[in-house]
Amino acid sequence: SYTSSHSIFSWPASSDMKRLAPVDDTSPSSVKKLHEEIVDGSVKRVWCVRHGQAEHNVAVSEEIAKFRAEGREWSLGKSEALGIRDPPLTEFGRQQARIAGTDSLICDTALAASGSPERAQLIVVSPLR
Repeated sequence: SYTSSHSIFSWPASSDMKRLAPVDDTSPSSVKKLHEEIVDGSVKRVWCVRHGQAEHNVAVSEEIAKFRAEGREWSLGKSEALGIRDPPLTEFGRQQARIAGTDSLICDTALAASGSPERAQLIVVSPLR
């Protein structure tokens, strides 16, 4: 099953990234105030959306299980799965991507209609598939 979780982060537009911190108060009044600050440009919103499950994610899990079954300790340096260059998504990963692409929180804000103050100003994606 797919679960969706959203974290809200904000910082004043004039500050540096070092001050990025989660918003602890997610009450309706606090979220409304944050929304107003985003709309007027005094606060920037950063969205981080992770890719869906890829073949290397499954392979790493299998490697770890195999190492444990053999009484060995797994480490990044011992992983062959992490050497897979640009792995394709699994069927589950494709399902996760489809769900993220229709998530109302994402579609109504970051991917809002052109001209909307909610619309993302910049979208950065991986150059890999």
